Amino acid sequence: MTLSPIYFLIVLTGFLQFSTNLVIAIIILRFKGLRREKEYVIFLGQAIADGIDGIPSMYAGIYRIFLTLYGNPLAPATPFYCMIVGLHNSIWAWSDTAQSLMMLVVSVDRLLAVAIPLRYHALTSTYAKRTVAAVFLYCLASASSAWIYPITELAKSNDSANYSITHAYPTGLCSTTATVGVIFNEYYTNIRVCAVIGSVVLYILVIILFAKHMRKFDSPIRHDINHKRQLRLTITLGFQCAFHIIFYIIPLMLVSTMSLGFNIISSTTQSYLLIFTNANAIINLFIYLKRQKEFRFAFKTALANQKLAPIMSLWPVQAMGTPKIVINNRVGNTSFSVPIKA
Repeated sequence: MTLSPIYFLIVLTGFLQFSTNLVIAIIILRFKGLRREKEYVIFLGQAIADGIDGIPSMYAGIYRIFLTLYGNPLAPATPFYCMIVGLHNSIWAWSDTAQSLMMLVVSVDRLLAVAIPLRYHALTSTYAKRTVAAVFLYCLASASSAWIYPITELAKSNDSANYSITHAYPTGLCSTTATVGVIFNEYYTNIRVCAVIGSVVLYILVIILFAKHMRKFDSPIRHDINHKRQLRLTITLGFQCAFHIIFYIIPLMLVSTMSLGFNIISSTTQSYLLIFTNANAIINLFIYLKRQKEFRFAFKTALANQKLAPIMSLWPVQAMGTPKIVINNRVGNTSFSVPIKA
């Protein structure tokens, strides 16, 4: 069996997905000013889910390359074996679900910000931490059910001498669909599709509500610091939502047609489309760097190995456009900058 270029592409996209989201996570975790903001805690949760999702992609590609070169990729393997040795299946069961649900959480958070702005403004980062933790715990419980089919099949094969190893078993390549079974695979696919489509639908509602509020606001409120910050965040995540549609929803829905019996695409095209969905997580770093001034400033500060004030309002560059005239101050061993009001 010859090596497929798909395996190398899986490794590459998995590495890019992991590394770009690792950068996001490091920047947010390094600076307390970002960690204090509930929006950035949710960004952190999304980056963790997206970054971890890149690990099984790298593993799956490397595993299949080595198996093709030094083993027999067509030899049958038990689902239990594919959950243990094919470690990507175990991780994907958690990370794919977490990745999709975090997209939904981002949209719900923006909906709260525009629907109940005063109450949302009063919320702290604790709300965001609890939300992210709840999603991750749910996904962990959900992923544990992926083991039901492999363990059941293992028990059947041990109890029956006539139970063939080729009975509904995957090959040594350990595809996820054959490993986790039909029931979990349907749940796994449907929850991802529903969560991402739900995130887009909610974000359309966010845009409508935000435009409605903008028409009601008078000029002073439009220039309010928090309002300008929320406006920038909403537009930033609007771009992110558009990329969800292009890089995630459309490819995933095309792949889903095959499970419904509509063979409108080949299996090879299906593999490329699934790899293409990784671009959705890779592009987030570049969206934040382009759109979010405070994240871009923190990124540059981290590259210079410098420190920032623990409160974002003291940073010389903010999303709300604070003048870039600064003086340096020192508190203890921490050096930071304070903006001068014009």
